[in-house]
Amino acid sequence: MRGWVRVVRGAGWACAIAAVAVLHIWQAVVTPTFAFDEPLWFMRSQVFPADLSKHGYRYWAIDIPAVNRWVWYPILKATGLDVVPEGEKEVWQLDDDGRICFFTWRLPDAIKLPGTLEEWKAEHGYYAPRKAVIAMRMANLAAYAAMVFCLWIVAKIALESGVLAVLAIAPVLITPLFAGRMAFESSSGDIYCMAAMAGGLALWTRGHCKGHAAEWPTAVGMGVLCGIATASKHVGIFALAAYWVYLLIYAEGWRKAVFPAISSAVAFVVFAVIDPVVIVDPAGPVRVCIQMVERRFQLVRAIVAGRGPLTWTEYCEKALFWWPLLPVMIYAGWHCRKEAWFAPVAIWGAVCVAGALWGLALTRLLTPHYLAPVELGIYFPAALMVIARTRAARATPTAAGQDGVAGGV
Repeated sequence: MRGWVRVVRGAGWACAIAAVAVLHIWQAVVTPTFAFDEPLWFMRSQVFPADLSKHGYRYWAIDIPAVNRWVWYPILKATGLDVVPEGEKEVWQLDDDGRICFFTWRLPDAIKLPGTLEEWKAEHGYYAPRKAVIAMRMANLAAYAAMVFCLWIVAKIALESGVLAVLAIAPVLITPLFAGRMAFESSSGDIYCMAAMAGGLALWTRGHCKGHAAEWPTAVGMGVLCGIATASKHVGIFALAAYWVYLLIYAEGWRKAVFPAISSAVAFVVFAVIDPVVIVDPAGPVRVCIQMVERRFQLVRAIVAGRGPLTWTEYCEKALFWWPLLPVMIYAGWHCRKEAWFAPVAIWGAVCVAGALWGLALTRLLTPHYLAPVELGIYFPAALMVIARTRAARATPTAAGQDGVAGGV
């Protein structure tokens, strides 16, 4: 009888997973191309990420993280969707009036992003073919599935139940930002960054629960994953910062200094391998990294000049949308603070959220994907803590009753 129950349960889970996968694939196929980002990334992904032979290619490497280009370049080549002629790539760097087209180093005083594909085509004369966009989106869905699986591992470790672990990751499966856009949008490296950050949390939590999170293998593994995250999106560095905080609190003796240095060195090496402009450019690694930061602020200033800065009222409304969850998180977190999994999950979530909010406050610019670290760092830990606290509260009276019976006997 138990065998049949397991078969039915397994079939039910398989159907549920298949239904979610089909829903996401369907959504990726039918959602219209995002007017600005996806044509831009389609064009950039046709150039080999390590190709710095032309002036514009160097600035692409400085301007953007590289992980997604390493993924999309072979996909476009293998599927024969690399369709823009070589000359077109050169034309797209500067237009006839010498205005920047978001591809080279100089920027205009203000940028107004095109809002529709028609506006994009009118300005640039070309946009990404639909088949290419869908092919790139399928790769992003694979990264999204990896992120969800890593979060499920963390929840499974914490709750010791696969079913409850699914409930803990449910917010990431249904939130409009992730399910409706981040899961498949081929516009930047956000989903690859989130997947690497989730993988780092899974490694870190497993190590902490087994007592070796402040050991060599975990430090090296965190360096690798945080390097990938940062090479996907610069906000990934906050995952590394979270691990530093953890080591300063929980590591003993010389490990407080050595392991942060090891994880940082490994992360930098991985970052440089993925984005080789860091190590091959004559300017040197330090100057290139400074230019990467300068480039982001140049772009932010130009976009803010075009659309206006984010007011503090808008900041509070859009970036601090999660504040009603704060009392619940504090209550549940206080009761979960002694759980083995609590420290890595809480530190990871807090530092990633704080870092993202600091970046938003500094730049006064907000686009939907900028909130991805905030949603990931709030929704998943909050769901995990609430479920853990609810389960503990339900189990406590039963345990007390059993003790009373035993005492009476």
